[in-house]
Amino acid sequence: MSGTPPETPDESAPAVRDDRRKRIMFRCWHRGMKEMDLLLGGFVEARIDTLRDDELDELEHLLTAYDQDLYA
Repeated sequence: MSGTPPETPDESAPAVRDDRRKRIMFRCWHRGMKEMDLLLGGFVEARIDTLRDDELDELEHLLTAYDQDLYA
């Protein structure tokens, strides 16, 4: 025995995300317009783990819009 406690999961770490959520998060943080990166990326980072499938569908549809249209 080495005397060190076993590693425990970090309580502050986000839940393990599926591939769809990872793709959405990447798309939100890499829009091309810094203001939209901050708006969408910040929202998704805070809420992605709680969004239902229908809400993810809506978010993916929203991501098809142009940055200038969303920002306006």
